[in-house]
Amino acid sequence: MMQDHIIVSFAWEDFNGPWLSRQYITTSLAKQVPVLYVTPEQKFDAVINGFRDSGHRKPLRARQTEIRDNLVHLDPGGMFPRFYETRATLNNLTRRLRMDQINRAVKSRGWPDKKILYVWNPDFHDVFGHLDETLSIFHCVDYFPHYFKEGSPGRETSIRNLETCLRKADIVFTTCKVLEDKLAEHVDRKFTRLLHGVDIGAFNEGLAADTPVELQDIPHPRVAHIGRINNKIDVQLMADIAERNPQWSVVLMGPIVSGLKEETKAGLARLEKLPNAHLLPGKRPDELPAYYNAIDVGLMAYHMAFWVPYGFPLKFFEFLGAGKPMICSPLDSMKEFPEFVDIADSADSWIAAIEKALASDTPSRQAQRKELAALSSWDHRAGEIIGHIENHRGQGTGP
Repeated sequence: MMQDHIIVSFAWEDFNGPWLSRQYITTSLAKQVPVLYVTPEQKFDAVINGFRDSGHRKPLRARQTEIRDNLVHLDPGGMFPRFYETRATLNNLTRRLRMDQINRAVKSRGWPDKKILYVWNPDFHDVFGHLDETLSIFHCVDYFPHYFKEGSPGRETSIRNLETCLRKADIVFTTCKVLEDKLAEHVDRKFTRLLHGVDIGAFNEGLAADTPVELQDIPHPRVAHIGRINNKIDVQLMADIAERNPQWSVVLMGPIVSGLKEETKAGLARLEKLPNAHLLPGKRPDELPAYYNAIDVGLMAYHMAFWVPYGFPLKFFEFLGAGKPMICSPLDSMKEFPEFVDIADSADSWIAAIEKALASDTPSRQAQRKELAALSSWDHRAGEIIGHIENHRGQGTGP
């Protein structure tokens, strides 16, 4: 089936922004089938504001960026913007024009015209059925309604959009049972578990790389958070760990997002004052493995609020790929891997778990972690996806 199809993937994140599962999976899929990676169109009020203030003006014309062979990022621009929900007629018109825009992009590449729709965010709920797709997929990695405050219009809209995706998609991929159970409160249907993965080739190369310059003067043991620093990260907890254990180097490496809450800002301010705490900027995906390899214990310290309890950390398989022990907040998804991750829920239990990880790590345990990672590459996940697509089409089943 796949030889005469392309995948049209709709995701919020710019392809060259911080890499998440969207970019990793589409990159691996593109090794087997052409992929058009489509990001959101501009909203009408943003287009108008751009005319009023040239400093906020974004391009109106659509732009195609070739990421690699068979993988193209399409930015729809602002020529056919999204209007408020109350302007249904205008939204229907501009959506149709954007679908034509996608079809022209596909044709210009000489790609097949049969399409598989691959949606990553409920905000794209309105594209189902409008690309003449032969099959549709909703890949759900978070419980999106909890991005918004309880009782807010944003949460109500997110629930409606989520339920639309769950009803219309032929296949719904999820990352863990706790998320599946939550989604089942909205719709009675089959879910297909698809775990995150790791760029195992890059990690194998990283294991042979020299220690990055930024880490060379930071003494061992290095206990580290690697990833975006946002409000879900319990920065205050990591400041507590650093204050109580001056013999450890506590490293936070990743881009600091905007809109941080005062509690998160205060935690970062505490860390900046500590001689054994080190804040490093984010790195390109190809640079990350060498940093993973140079630490001693991985930290996944989350506030158990918002959408977090329903998630599966992307970092799990990456820490495994470097053979590192890891500690995590009490996520149900991580409790399924007790031999690979320790759970902690207080500063005392975090410190005890880190002490245990430092004292008990061995080459044989490192090898076990790497062995699981080797079976969990993004290329392997892409193969699973294509297998599910072919099985679904072969069975002729619906959602």
